[in-house]
Amino acid sequence: MRVNNGYEITDNIFVNKLEIVVGYNANAPDPYVCWMCVNDDNYYWGKYCAKRETAMGFLQKRADKEIQYSRDMHIEPVIKTTMNIQTEKHINKGSKSQER
Repeated sequence: MRVNNGYEITDNIFVNKLEIVVGYNANAPDPYVCWMCVNDDNYYWGKYCAKRETAMGFLQKRADKEIQYSRDMHIEPVIKTTMNIQTEKHINKGSKSQER
C-alpha cells in the first residue's frame, strides 16, 4: 500500500515514465486527490475533490494530455495501469497498454 500525505493511492496510470495517481483519505475535507508523480515519491499538481468520479476525471484528462503530447512528438505512448479495465480502455484510445 502506498500513502502520500495521508492519502492511500488507489489508482494509477503510467504514460511513458510519468505516473498519474488517485488517492483516498476518509478523514480529509476533500477525501480524493489526483496527483502527478515521478520517481514513485515526488507528488505534485494535486487536485483535491469531494468525489471519486471527479478525481478519476482529472486522471483521465491528464493521461489523455500526456498521450497526445507523446503522439505530437511522434512517440507512441506506452501505458501501464493498475486501474480497472473499463477505465483503462477509455484512456488508452488505441495505445499500447501493459498491466502492471
